[in-house]
Amino acid sequence: MNGNLNIGEGLLAIGTTLQNGRYRVERYLASGGFGNTYLVMDAQFGCYMVVKEFFMKGLVGRDQIDGRTVRITLDTNRNTFDSQLRKFEREAMRVRQLDHPNIVRVHDLFHENGTAYYVMDYVDGETLAERMTRNGAMSENEVLQILPQLLVALELVHANGLFHLDLKPGNVMLDRSGLVRLIDFGASKQMRADGGATTTPDLAYTPGYAAPELINGQVDRIGVSTDIYGLGATLYNLLTAQTPPSWVDLNEYGEGALRYPGIVVSERMRYAISQMMTPSRLKRPQSIAQVRQLIYYNPAPVMSQAISRPQVAHQPVSRPLSTPVPTKSNNGLKIAAVLSVALMVFAITVAVVFFMLSSSDESPKRTQPEPTPAPAPTQVHTPSNRLIGQYRYSGAIGPASVNGTMNYSDNGSFSGQYGYRGRTTGISINGTHSPDGTWTATEYNDQGMVCGTYNGHANGTTITGSFTNYRGTTYSFRLMLTPR
Repeated sequence: MNGNLNIGEGLLAIGTTLQNGRYRVERYLASGGFGNTYLVMDAQFGCYMVVKEFFMKGLVGRDQIDGRTVRITLDTNRNTFDSQLRKFEREAMRVRQLDHPNIVRVHDLFHENGTAYYVMDYVDGETLAERMTRNGAMSENEVLQILPQLLVALELVHANGLFHLDLKPGNVMLDRSGLVRLIDFGASKQMRADGGATTTPDLAYTPGYAAPELINGQVDRIGVSTDIYGLGATLYNLLTAQTPPSWVDLNEYGEGALRYPGIVVSERMRYAISQMMTPSRLKRPQSIAQVRQLIYYNPAPVMSQAISRPQVAHQPVSRPLSTPVPTKSNNGLKIAAVLSVALMVFAITVAVVFFMLSSSDESPKRTQPEPTPAPAPTQVHTPSNRLIGQYRYSGAIGPASVNGTMNYSDNGSFSGQYGYRGRTTGISINGTHSPDGTWTATEYNDQGMVCGTYNGHANGTTITGSFTNYRGTTYSFRLMLTPR
């Protein structure tokens, strides 16, 4: 071990510069098991950025002489350090490919001081966990306002063959303009061709938010539904300000483990959360599109009765030692007992029928039989603002004129083809249209990559809102639908 190492906090001093003076450390932000983050000033562009430094506490220390260099404490830790450093670099590369306004962007990756750094957007806002510390639990309406952006971000992550694997309020930021940013891809994994993860996940995870397959290190079972479990746990925490129950409690008590004491949460939302947090990965929604369907469009379900204590089934009933066990010698007694019970049931039934007939004879005679009341109709909510059928659309996105077709299904989802200046393109649109008129969609190119996202509102056959392209540029849009 090097005697000149500082193995305490091991932070860079305020004023330290990186990358030949381009980034100047202004403030320490946070630390985790694998790194430190700092607010820095980018001297080249004159703006604030965030720099994440790879720094494994317990395995490395800071050189006390220069105050910068990161050194491994023991030679036996070299392999662990090197493998985790490569993971840190892959994290930066993965996030960089997710160029979308709802995901924090990575701008630079470099090596210095015996370790690695990557540079990210500075988000002028707070995490949802910090917001809850300040304001308490969020209302369902507040959650539903930010949820569409989070769903779009996750959909993009999965469309690019990645899993986040650490969804929680502390990894979702909300800036001052109301823009949601998904952050911290340190636990993320690359997707295999068969849908599983490519590498064994780290043992570290956040209790309450991790699905059982992640906790148990079952790499071949990690997938989109693993993120959906974390999303359900995140929604539960936002609505209740309570730590989500463990998967063991959910497996034992079912919906009874999800408590909402004195909190107004719709049956639809409760049911959606319970489905997303089902311990069995195959019983959860298997895509973000199914999550949208569950939260916004499915009829409000009837929740099953919660189990308040463990149920013991199929256990033998113990007998007192003094009770004789029936044998073949008393079979006659058993048959007599059965016949006696049958005769008693028959006699009671005849008496009840006789009593009912006698009562009906004493009632006033009617000239016409009284009609049997029709059963009460099932309450089905049919929103007046929902579109169903095939439509053509025309309008404008920013300065560009657009046209195309859209097909609306009765469950509120829609798909369509995008046209530009009267020509068809290889771009497709898929989205959802909620009963309150909320209209969201994602645009894909012919290779399945996300080109942009729409967030708008439908008023009859007119849809207005904002469109953000893959470069992060936002335009207003207005579309008019006509039946075809």
